[in-house]
Amino acid sequence: MLEVVAGLVRDGERFLICQRPVHKARGLMWEFAGGKVESGETGPQALKRELREELGVEVEVQERVADVTYAYPELTVHLTLYGTAIVSGTPQLLEHNELRWIALDEAVDGDFCPADQLLLAELRRRGEHMVRNIAIVSLSAGTIGEDFAKHEVEIGLRRLKEYGVNVKMTPHAQAGIEYVKNHPEKRAEDLIRAFADDSIDMILCAIGGDDTYRLAPYLFENDALKRALKPKIFLGFSDSTMNHLMLHRLGLNTFYGQSFLADVCELEDEMLPYTAQYFGELLRTGRIREIVPSDVWYEERTDWSVNAVGTPRVRHANEGFQLLQGAPVFHGKILGGCLETIYDIFNNDRYPDTVSVCEKYGLFPTLDDWRGKILLLETSEERPSPDRYRRMLEALKRTGVFGAVAGVLCGKPMDEVYFEEYKRIIVEVVGDPQLPIVANLNIGHATPRCILPFGVQATVDAVAQRITFDCDCHPAG
Repeated sequence: MLEVVAGLVRDGERFLICQRPVHKARGLMWEFAGGKVESGETGPQALKRELREELGVEVEVQERVADVTYAYPELTVHLTLYGTAIVSGTPQLLEHNELRWIALDEAVDGDFCPADQLLLAELRRRGEHMVRNIAIVSLSAGTIGEDFAKHEVEIGLRRLKEYGVNVKMTPHAQAGIEYVKNHPEKRAEDLIRAFADDSIDMILCAIGGDDTYRLAPYLFENDALKRALKPKIFLGFSDSTMNHLMLHRLGLNTFYGQSFLADVCELEDEMLPYTAQYFGELLRTGRIREIVPSDVWYEERTDWSVNAVGTPRVRHANEGFQLLQGAPVFHGKILGGCLETIYDIFNNDRYPDTVSVCEKYGLFPTLDDWRGKILLLETSEERPSPDRYRRMLEALKRTGVFGAVAGVLCGKPMDEVYFEEYKRIIVEVVGDPQLPIVANLNIGHATPRCILPFGVQATVDAVAQRITFDCDCHPAG
């Protein structure tokens, strides 16, 4: 059997197809770009080489999308399709007769090689989703294993099924609050397994918490996580900030902003529309193209019981992005997260060993790493007082990060508590009127929530009220 690889190279909703030369077998039929795996090559290595030779582009190979086997008269091929992003160059006609960008509904089966027709059928079966299989992990709190959360979990699992994805609960995700808290090594084991599992397209954090830093020894000693790491979508927020920083340290781009319990399990009859818009885009395309403000924001619930199922949240008009200072347009790759979690890296008030653990494993990026990036900061449900907010920002300033980054994004605080004070304080603490600061993003602990790709070139335009991302650089790896 011949091992063959192909790339699903996307441009938004379209993907690249290539027409075979007339003199080759199945001449003038269409196919996904790729070719055979040579001796000693992995599939991704072969795909990078083939697309360099065939199209003159350098690519990043991402998740395995699908694989099929087809018996041609002369040979049997095992064809694996990978999500693929062009990182440099423009596709050229070096070997093929013609190149086209098409949407899935424009593909005519009879025009394609038979093996590629099977791949098209698989893409259609999945409803065009890049994500087929999701692993849910409890990397901080074990809330989804408690009886009081069963009705929420059932709602969330039903919604994921309606999206057409399969869900795999990692072995300890539902072990309960006490077990999960007492066994950081099991949490780490679940994350490593999820990354090592080739069938998993996306890792979705169940919820945040306050001690994710405790996973570091079990993930970094003996390169445990590094050896298991494969390009996948990783989505979480709050204390999962620690996981984002860990994965950033290993070179994996991630997605910040939503979680299973807080968003997919929303007690209204449907997911909040703005939240669902970005969650659906991520499932469908594996990326986020643009962020715009929500028209509304919602007060946080005080009742998550069965009695609250189907009850609407209280909603208010939202003002959109607010430029506090600096140029309205700026660029960079976004990184950051929950301010309280970041503050714990430098302060032992919550746990006595956070500083030593975070220092040992280098969880806070170096200033060289921060240079030119956009810092995201958002506050938790703890609703820190203005004095505490100032102390946390001052600790961050002492690292020199505000002198290195290209701009700062601030999430809307929950229920807009201390919102005016926070805006005044961050301008005072930063102390540099030239550094752009944009507040009131729908990200973090206030609802609804968008999803921000970390590690992808972004353009923030406070006048146009949008943040756009370079979709030629896929976030997932």
